[in-house]
Amino acid sequence: MTKTTKLLAPLTALLFILAACGQPSTQPGGSGGSGSSGDEDVVSSNPNDDASNKEPGPGAKLVTPQGDAQNIIPGHWRRIKILDEDTLKVFFWGGVEPCSVLDSVDVSYFGDEVALTLFQGAGSDSADKVCPELAVLKVVEVDLTEPLGGRDVVDGADKLEK
Repeated sequence: MTKTTKLLAPLTALLFILAACGQPSTQPGGSGGSGSSGDEDVVSSNPNDDASNKEPGPGAKLVTPQGDAQNIIPGHWRRIKILDEDTLKVFFWGGVEPCSVLDSVDVSYFGDEVALTLFQGAGSDSADKVCPELAVLKVVEVDLTEPLGGRDVVDGADKLEK
């Protein structure tokens, strides 16, 4: 067996392994299309769409705005669930606490839409913590000061990016 032939077999096996790991995702937010049940990955900002009113399975961590986060940035939400004309549940991805907390929720009312913006940052007690880069599905209940009245709910972070 030549030196080239001895190297060819392991290199071929390595290429097959790397190719299998690099398959494109067939599910939104998924990797490789496996391990995702689909419904929890649906992104929707239309409150009248049936998919947006389904809760994403068990496990969303209920959070409340902290109001004292540092390095605050606007964050996108994944979906909303209308509880009634004055109350919404907002589902979003965030990091592990105390490294990533919900600081506040801003609600702006317009003629035909309501803009809902989440602001996230580092918790005030996160200074000397180890912060793993993990995503956590979170939910916050938002009380509106005006009834929804058939208005669309839009992601206010999109408006800030323009």
